[in-house]
Amino acid sequence: MADVPEWYAAFVGAVVAQLPRDIDEATAKGLTESPKALEEALRGLLGGGEAGGSIDASAPFQNDKTTEGWELQVDESEPAQISVDSIELVIFIEEGQPDLIGEDMVEHVLAIPSKLGQRHAEYLIDHQGVIPEEFRRYSVIFPGTVWTDSVGNHYVPYIKYRQEAWTIDFGIVEGGVVTEVSGSPLDEHTVTATTHQLSQVRLLAPVIPGMLYAAGPNHRGHVEGMAARRGTPPSYPDRPSPNYRSVHAIIGSEENIVVPKDCSGAVQPEGQLAVVIGKKARKVSVDEALDYVFGYTIGNDISQRPWQQEDRTMFRSKNCDTWKPMGPWIVTGLDPTAFRIIVRHNGIVWEDFSSSEQIWSAAEWIHELSNYATLHPGDVIWMGTQGADGDMVPGDTIEVEISGIGTLKNYVVAEE
Repeated sequence: MADVPEWYAAFVGAVVAQLPRDIDEATAKGLTESPKALEEALRGLLGGGEAGGSIDASAPFQNDKTTEGWELQVDESEPAQISVDSIELVIFIEEGQPDLIGEDMVEHVLAIPSKLGQRHAEYLIDHQGVIPEEFRRYSVIFPGTVWTDSVGNHYVPYIKYRQEAWTIDFGIVEGGVVTEVSGSPLDEHTVTATTHQLSQVRLLAPVIPGMLYAAGPNHRGHVEGMAARRGTPPSYPDRPSPNYRSVHAIIGSEENIVVPKDCSGAVQPEGQLAVVIGKKARKVSVDEALDYVFGYTIGNDISQRPWQQEDRTMFRSKNCDTWKPMGPWIVTGLDPTAFRIIVRHNGIVWEDFSSSEQIWSAAEWIHELSNYATLHPGDVIWMGTQGADGDMVPGDTIEVEISGIGTLKNYVVAEE
């Protein structure tokens, strides 16, 4: 600040002196990385604004789904004046209750006596500095706006705090440059002129699926390894048999895998190929199945073995928060039968295997799943692992590398 006028340096010092002493690292980083949030915070500090503002009920939506063939069923834009202090959070799924999805969720949401809709949500996204910190625990739904897609499914807008921000941006990675796109790459989108150096952006998980399917034992080495530990002959599955994983446990590359305080047994990584569905699939044949794939990314199915054996379900053993790393990006146009998959623990190779060793191929999984449940754009299938050769502990670094895609890297930490 050598060339800064003395009066301005004094002003900056006065502002800094008024900052709260108990500000946490996550909040500080969020303000540093979000100019809009920092602007709102400074406006509040300097007395230039309130925790609220006006919305224009006649203004077009920032994300207008009619351009995608959707129909607007309900649109409440009252009140025109929005004050965050007056927003009451209504909890409609208590902790411990199962998630609601699809039409069940929409029906439940529409019973909430709220008029706040998509324009209110978009206002808050544009003014993130006014959103109370306690909101970060929740997916905040705005049932005053209801959309219907081309096949009759209902949707309501919501905002969710992930990775220190209330927004998710998509981009196309080519070489070392990220080009922003407007809209989702899985839907109608426009490539913008805005670019960033890859080294200067933080990559989130490349997709948060509506459904995350996990193949059961799908590699011969995995089946044979489990049989050897049991002292029994290997028993190969006679058909694909999927499990589910929590989408709320998904994190991106370079993020922390958190080991819960009461977790004292073996926690192990399972590096996997992840198949991202690109268009609606129902009863598709094996031959045409790969036409419904958008691309491929990397997953790490973190697993706690004692819980896996003791519990009636795999709720704890597979679905703790942060236990589903996925990323770093989605790659298109590849052959899913020829990937080399390597798992490294602190730089040492633990697993080295090929997708060609799968018992059931990606095409066969898509065929089987779509015979019974419609697959939607953004749904993800994790294709199974060769096995796990060791336990992770806090302080470890786990990498999953897949040829032609990249490397998913995460750090193991203990719950505070």
